[in-house]
Amino acid sequence: MALLAATYLSPAAIVAPAHAGPGDPPGSADKLARNFEQLVDRYLCEVRGVDCTLPGDMSAESFASRIRAQEAILADLEEIDRGTLTLEQDIDWRFLRGILKGNIRAEREVERWRQDPRRYVFTNGIIFKIQSDHRHPEERGRALVSELRTMRARMANAEDNLTQYIPNWLVYSNARAEANPALGLRAIRFSFRYREIFNQQLRAILRAAAETQNARIMFPMISSLDDFREAKQAVVDCMQELAQKKLPHHQNPFVGALIEIPSVVEIIDELAAESDFLSIGTNDFVQYMLAVDRANEKVNEFYRPDHPAVLRGLAKISKASNVRQKELSICGEMAHEPAYIPFLLGIGVQIFSVYPKFLPSVQKIIGGFTLSDAKIYADQLLAESTLKGVRKALTRLSKRYNLNPSKGRG
Repeated sequence: MALLAATYLSPAAIVAPAHAGPGDPPGSADKLARNFEQLVDRYLCEVRGVDCTLPGDMSAESFASRIRAQEAILADLEEIDRGTLTLEQDIDWRFLRGILKGNIRAEREVERWRQDPRRYVFTNGIIFKIQSDHRHPEERGRALVSELRTMRARMANAEDNLTQYIPNWLVYSNARAEANPALGLRAIRFSFRYREIFNQQLRAILRAAAETQNARIMFPMISSLDDFREAKQAVVDCMQELAQKKLPHHQNPFVGALIEIPSVVEIIDELAAESDFLSIGTNDFVQYMLAVDRANEKVNEFYRPDHPAVLRGLAKISKASNVRQKELSICGEMAHEPAYIPFLLGIGVQIFSVYPKFLPSVQKIIGGFTLSDAKIYADQLLAESTLKGVRKALTRLSKRYNLNPSKGRG
């Protein structure tokens, strides 16, 4: 009955090439990979019915047969030396071991279900509630078997659905640690690497927004016009696929880019022309512009939102979006720091994305500035070419407009 749990094993274990990891004896991973994959094949065949035929009845012997098959696979699995498995194989080894133990434990309860259909049965989140039932035991038993068959059909359908999606989730589990994840496989890069996950996400967004008037899709970590065009084409392809299948979906979503990587600054005119909207993620924009890991306390002093290059880069992005009348929003720490809010207003940013707790203070500051005053404020900061000059200007302007000092580092 533990069909849902069984879907957590990745079929990739069957076809993925084996590679010995650090410290593995030469050739041992290849040998053990075949041994492990044979167990996976046995599990999928003898327990899941992949390329085989499972017993179709709900008899005690049917469950007993499944238990014996799983116990044999579990015994062979325990004999494998995990020290010579690859990382991916070891993850699948642990999944398979947990699945087998859970299935065996649950299926041993079948006899208890038959003896008293009113008993609590709790297996993989499926609960049969105790109900007052005064029918003859045989009648109760037949009703239970009917319910179990219905449940089995529903679980089989759920299994089909989960089998399609869960193996794709395993790429997150199998992902190796990166020395600098902020510069690694993340955001749109991850999506391009794992296309099926990307397409599933896009289809889900399009289908969920089928009845809405406006739908927006924003792609993070865009570093080139090519990235953005490729991502937009993926949206078009998914819409065509949904249309062919006659599935309801949003047919004209707005598509935008999250600006975090400085390489975009020099092509911002072209990107603004092709996007429906833009948003700036200031936290990453600052760290990428200045090559500073904002999570590394050893370089904390070099993370400077007040750097002239950061301020001028933001101004250039805002100018390009305003010239083309494209909506521009901003998020991150700079969006709620008092000393930067007038600057952002002055360069043309009109949408601020902040945590709810910052809303009152941000609204108060915005309400205290006219656009002309904000532009003067911004121009004075942009005129400075050194960190020292910008800091002095921020201190002077903060006092003039009664703003709290910026929390910018440095």
